[in-house]
Amino acid sequence: DTTPTAGPVAYEVVGVIGAPNCDTTASESCSVVVPQQSAFRRSDVNNDSQFNIADVVYVLQYLFANGAAPTCFDAADMNDDGGIDISDPVYMATYLFSLGAEPLYPFHVTDVDPTDDNLSCIFSVWGTP
Repeated sequence: DTTPTAGPVAYEVVGVIGAPNCDTTASESCSVVVPQQSAFRRSDVNNDSQFNIADVVYVLQYLFANGAAPTCFDAADMNDDGGIDISDPVYMATYLFSLGAEPLYPFHVTDVDPTDDNLSCIFSVWGTP
């Protein structure tokens, strides 16, 4: 299935298990749940596997200088309010330079966004879309 939809998907797997004398008509059922979101690390906006001033600049360029859109909008949503705006690079810079609050989960780990919002990842080096 090259284009799975989000949510539960049922597949029937048919194959030969074991010795050549196996019943070739044997089948097993299974279900696969396709995640609705990609795994990512909040803050790695430019996908260089680091969190630094370059991520702050990336978001500022996107917002104000016609820069490229992040490939993972969830990574750029530093305050996890469901949108990308000036508060996100401010949050990033405050954490980096003024001992501000740590970016919200998932920051130190790769995971999906626990907050229900409309942001998504097209691609993230931390997980597959």
